Amino acid sequence: MMFGALGTVWIKLLLPVFLKVFNLIPWKWRSSVTFVVAAFMLVNGVMTLQALDNWGARKAGHVPQPGIEQFYAEHFNDEVMANRFQSMTIDPNKSVRS
Repeated sequence: MMFGALGTVWIKLLLPVFLKVFNLIPWKWRSSVTFVVAAFMLVNGVMTLQALDNWGARKAGHVPQPGIEQFYAEHFNDEVMANRFQSMTIDPNKSVRS
């Protein structure tokens, strides 16, 4: 029932507002805006995977080297990563899969 209620809210209330905002973007700019947003999402995904990889390496005892590893160690330290990915574990013995 909740899915149906939220779907109705989306279709009746939110979608018309989003379409009005979207239609404010001129046709000539839409592909450029789409490209910029897609590039941002790609960079975000790559940085997330690199941050997870570096977090796992630090947990395994690897000392971050100067450069990109040091950047992730400073800006995405263990505390930040543990807070952002609260339900995730790096230890395969603690992972739960059904």
